[in-house]
Parts: sequence; C-alpha cells; structure tokens
Amino acid sequence: MNRFYLLGTAILSFIIPILSYSFDKSADIDSVLLPVVTISAQMENGLNTGMNHPTLPGNISLGQILLTVYLTGVLILGTQLMRRLVFIRNFIRRNGGKTVTVTPEIDSVSFFKWIFIHPRHQENGNQWVLEHERVHSRQGHSFDVLVMEILTVLNWFNPFIYLFNLARNT
Repeated sequence: MNRFYLLGTAILSFIIPILSYSFDKSADIDSVLLPVVTISAQMENGLNTGMNHPTLPGNISLGQILLTVYLTGVLILGTQLMRRLVFIRNFIRRNGGKTVTVTPEIDSVSFFKWIFIHPRHQENGNQWVLEHERVHSRQGHSFDVLVMEILTVLNWFNPFIYLFNLARNT
C-alpha cells in the first residue's frame, strides 16, 4: 500500500498542474466598488524611477538561463540513468539472460525478472536474500524504482523528489 501511495502521489504531482479547472462563476459573490484613481504620465514616470530590471549581456533572459540550467541537469541525470540501464542490459546479455545469476560484480539485487546474488549471500545458507529478491521481482519493485528514477531526472531541482526516494527505499 505504501509503495502505491508514494508512486501515485509522485505521478499525480505531474498530472494535477496540467488539468484544467472550471469554477462556477455564477456563485453569489458580494462585489465592492473601488474608487477610480487616475495616474498621470508624470506620476507614472516618477514611480518607475530606480526600478530598472537587470539586463544581461547579449539579451539573455533569466528564463533562458533557468531553462538552460534545468535542461543541463536533465541531460546529466538522464545520461547517468541511461548508462546504468545499458550496464544492466549488457550484464544480463553477458550472463546468458539467466533468471538467477551469482556474480561478485554487483550486490544482490533484482531487476524485473532477473535476480543477481552476490556470492557472500550464498555462503552459510543465506536463502533469505534470494527469497527477498524474489519478492521484489514478483511485486514489480523494479517498475517503481524505474518510474521514480525518471521522475527524479525530470524533477531533479525539487528537494521533495529526494524525500520520496528516501521513503521508497525504507
């Protein structure tokens, strides 16, 4: 239940802002009439004095800078995620696509239907590690992890995504 809550709220945080809302504007709202105020051109110029917005060389706007920083973060984290996925794909191919693979290269972990067991977890009859990874595999834990990794790539600037990841890992 906890995993569905965490995954659902993370996905909803992207969907809700996209939705369009309509409110009943015919509701009876008391209106207040405000007095008319006229601002002369001289007064308007006086108000704007000293309120110059900072300009950047080459007509670069703050929005362009923020978009560049955001896209750079997405590019870096997206590249890291792709490298990890390619590593896993190559590792599965190298080991013949076996469901359970004993390997000292990576720690005990499951990825969809594949389970990788570190040799230290096979010593002394530690079958609970294999069973633990089988449960993760059956419950589709890899899907949760992959979705949260993609959301982290897209939302890297938001500190709450890291709190979601901490909660998911506990």
